[in-house]
Amino acid sequence: MDEGIKKIENEWDSRYLANTGISHWPSEAIVSWINRQFSGLDEPGSIKVLDFGCGNGNNIKFLLDFGLDAFGVDVSNVAIQQARRGIRLSNQKLDLASRLINNSSGNLDVFENDTFDCVIDRLSISQMSLGSARDAVADVRRVLKPGGLYFGIFFASGHPIREVRSKSKRHFYSVEELTNLFERFEMRWVQLRKSINIVGDYPGFEEFHLHATK
Repeated sequence: MDEGIKKIENEWDSRYLANTGISHWPSEAIVSWINRQFSGLDEPGSIKVLDFGCGNGNNIKFLLDFGLDAFGVDVSNVAIQQARRGIRLSNQKLDLASRLINNSSGNLDVFENDTFDCVIDRLSISQMSLGSARDAVADVRRVLKPGGLYFGIFFASGHPIREVRSKSKRHFYSVEELTNLFERFEMRWVQLRKSINIVGDYPGFEEFHLHATK
């Protein structure tokens, strides 16, 4: 296993075990984007979606409730076990072993080429070094069907936690780096989102939201 991926796996196993900084609700940005893309479909179950870095399944549960054919991968086996337990409570008939997968290798080799209509990613590729991110984006493109959609959220270079996390593998992107990273995709749009805290000690955030097509 790549040393950087192993470090990420160990860090996130520890965080999920301690329930430290873990989201238990779906991402508002992902909920909004999915609704804009797929609301009103007669057969949403025909849309196969991969949550790249699905964590404890907070977005997967939303995707399944929306009616989409959702799958998830995560480098943390602890997160995958939590996701299976949580989703099994409301979706007992699903084969979660084949739907929620621990990809400790950091790649998507378990999936064939042109498998998914859509891939979503909330800050997972941002947890990698830039070199590993290039490999991950190439893998995402491989598993997307022609014309498949990608929506990703990335740490931006102006993010307040950048200095705090400077020794980690996380990468904080400039818009130029992002567009280069997705040069083999058709870029639909890139948005810069900011939150500035006025009262309290929450540092706020600065991140890019990216929509692209294979």
